[in-house]
Order: sequence, then C-alpha cells, then structure tokens
Amino acid sequence: MKSKKNITDGPCIAITTVPEEHAVFLAKKLVETRVAACVNICKNVKSIYIWEGELKEDTENILIAKSFLSLKEKLKSLVLENHPYDTPEIIFLKIEDIEAKYLYWMKEVLMA
Repeated sequence: MKSKKNITDGPCIAITTVPEEHAVFLAKKLVETRVAACVNICKNVKSIYIWEGELKEDTENILIAKSFLSLKEKLKSLVLENHPYDTPEIIFLKIEDIEAKYLYWMKEVLMA
C-alpha cells in the first residue's frame, strides 16, 4: 500500500530559467514526480548577466513551480539532475498568503 505524504508546512514558489527546448520536459518532470502541483511556463524572457567575465544576453523561459517547503530539496535535486545548465538558477520564495481552495488543491495533488 502506498503511503501518503504528510504536508504540514507552508507553500512556496520555486523559480528557474531554462532554454525553450527544455521547458516543457522539466515542467512535466516536476509535476509528474509530485514535487510541484503546477508549473507555469513564461516564454521568451530576456536574461542579461555576467558569465565567465563576459556580458551575456539570452532568451529563456521562466518556470514558476507551486510546491511546499518540505518538498524543496526533492524539487531542487530534480532540477539539478534534469537541467541543461551547469549552474541553474533555482530560487525559492515562501508564500505569505494563498487562496484557501488553491492551497487545498495543492495539498490534495501533492499528498497523493
């Protein structure tokens, strides 16, 4: 019998950027493995940054994953294992307030 996860901590948002050709794959991986209840893909975001001493400019997609703090390490590991970059951006933001029905849905999805 499969045991259910017990999620008693707060919700969070995980943000990462990926090249367009990897966005759907990574988003599906996070949802299918139940470390994220939902992942939004924001396309064609311009990123400007310094890499190895040079100014870079790329078009990427932002993934916004809705999860819980207790799943943070699993989510981070999955991103690191499946991300095409050697140094991927992975940012977690604690959610201060969330609509109750959405929170219930998230728990229902991620506790299955």
